[in-house]
Parts: sequence; C-alpha cells; structure tokens
Amino acid sequence: MKIKTTNLDRLFSQYIRTKAGFICKACGVQKDKNHTDCAHIFGRRSRSTRWLEDNAVCLCKACHFYYTERPHDWNDITLEWLGEKRLGEVRLLFNTGVGPKDTEKEKIGLDLIDKIKAMGEQPVCGIGKRKS
Repeated sequence: MKIKTTNLDRLFSQYIRTKAGFICKACGVQKDKNHTDCAHIFGRRSRSTRWLEDNAVCLCKACHFYYTERPHDWNDITLEWLGEKRLGEVRLLFNTGVGPKDTEKEKIGLDLIDKIKAMGEQPVCGIGKRKS
C-alpha cells in the first residue's frame, strides 16, 4: 500500500535535499533538484521518525534505487554515516511508532519553511495558517 505524501513530507524532502546542496550522500555527485530524493534510513511509514532530520539523506535517484534493492548495503552505509550510537537511537525512536500530534506537525512544518527560506529557496508548499 502506497503511503500518502503530505505537504509536511514535501517540505521535509525539499529541506533535506536543499540542505545537502542536491549532492547525493552516497556517490557525491551533485544533481538538479528533480534528480534527487529524500531517502529515509528507516521507512517513512513510522511517523515517529518520518520527519526526523537524522533519519533522512539526499540521494540521487540511481543510488536510491540501488540501496532500495540492497537493504544489507543500506544498513552498512547508514551505520557508517550516523555511527552506531545515533543509528541505535533513531532505531529505538522508529520502533516506538509514536508520532507527533497535529499541532506538533504544524510546528515542524513552519520550522521547515523558515529553514528553507533561510537557505534562499522558496518553499514548495505551505502548511497550516501562519499568523502575521
């Protein structure tokens, strides 16, 4: 079953990819924004880590496909990137399955919008209602 993509997902993806300069974490090649993905270390089905910065990296589409098909290699490389301690912490959080409440998700989205703008980009979408 396909996981629904929300505006918060779109903003999170934009933030992860923009922060990385659209450079693939795996191969180191810079791509344009249409040829990169926000790849989750632990799948985005779990809302407890879905919008956690340490649970996502920018990958080019080729590397994303490669590691999706090779989960053992993915485990090895994410261990290298995060280190054993942080990877274990993210895994524990992932296993709780407890995600943020709607008000917390709105705050996450507004924070992402601010971070994206601070990097000189225009957010791909909005979230919630902003007070002036």
